Amino acid sequence: MRISKKAEYAMRAVVSIAKSPSDKPLPLAELCDSEKIPLRFLEQIVLILRRGGILKSRRGASGGYLLDKPSSKISLSEILELIDGPLELLESGSATAPKANSGLCLFFSEVESELSKKLQSTSIEDIIAKDAQIGEALAFDI
Repeated sequence: MRISKKAEYAMRAVVSIAKSPSDKPLPLAELCDSEKIPLRFLEQIVLILRRGGILKSRRGASGGYLLDKPSSKISLSEILELIDGPLELLESGSATAPKANSGLCLFFSEVESELSKKLQSTSIEDIIAKDAQIGEALAFDI
């Protein structure tokens, strides 16, 4: 299983916007440079995130993107579902999909449920806290 590049970029963009001062919109060009995301791709992503209620935009010379709600209220699951749709580890409804009552299907259903819970319970604020922990772990005095 892989998360799409589009979903990865979306999560990175939201984290980057969340880290910027809340009263100062982050310009798209600055976001492209800091996250190394192609501009045309990022334009599509922020449009989806704006329509989904995660981001808001401000026009003008000092314009850019801001979070539309607190980072503690934005889950990774919300972003992934906006970009890639619902989590589905096994393809269902096709002729090659395992039978709904098979052990394999049951196992992956359980894994999907646990993964969904983890994604729903992890907020952008949690990811920023993990980034801070990593930064502290790398800091050392000589």
